[in-house]
Amino acid sequence: MNILFTWKYRKEFLHVDCTVTKDELNTYNTSIKVCEEGKQDEFLYHFDIINLLGKQEYKIYQGIPDAEMLKDISDVILEQIDIIRPCHLN
Repeated sequence: MNILFTWKYRKEFLHVDCTVTKDELNTYNTSIKVCEEGKQDEFLYHFDIINLLGKQEYKIYQGIPDAEMLKDISDVILEQIDIIRPCHLN
């Protein structure tokens, strides 16, 4: 499932492109690409969060997101999933 949204983080608007998958162990994993507003071709960050609902692990491919950002974006994505989960993830 893809989730696209604009996120106000530290006084700037960021576009987030998130792909959420559920594996055979019922673990939710996500691939996240973040870019500045108006620069959708230039990613600030690209990383995966493995086990979004449990003890999270991160694979970072581009940029250096700090621990606070990783925690905050995880929370925002979980909020987005809570809105759509009854319809799409069961």
